[in-house]
Amino acid sequence: MISAIEMHSDQSYIIHSIIDSPLQVNFLEIGVLVGKRIKLLHQAPFSGSMAFEVGENLVFMRKSEANLIQVIPEGENQDNKESVLKTI
Repeated sequence: MISAIEMHSDQSYIIHSIIDSPLQVNFLEIGVLVGKRIKLLHQAPFSGSMAFEVGENLVFMRKSEANLIQVIPEGENQDNKESVLKTI
C-alpha cells in the first residue's frame, strides 16, 4: 500500500483507505471514496498540485491532501478480494 503522492501515471489504483483527518468529509463530498479507481493524470512541478481521475471525476488536490489517500495497484485489489472470498 502506498500514498497517492507515490502513484505512477501509467497505472491505475484502487483507494484502500483514507487517513483520519478533518478533510475526510471533503473527500467524501468530491467522490474520493474507498474502493474507487484512481489514476494520476498530472503532477505540477515544484511540489505543486496533483490531478487525479477518480471514477469518472477529475479531482485536483495539494500533495498534503493526496498524502492522506492510501492506494493499492488495481490488480492487487482483485487478488485480495479473491483470497478473502476463498477463506469465507
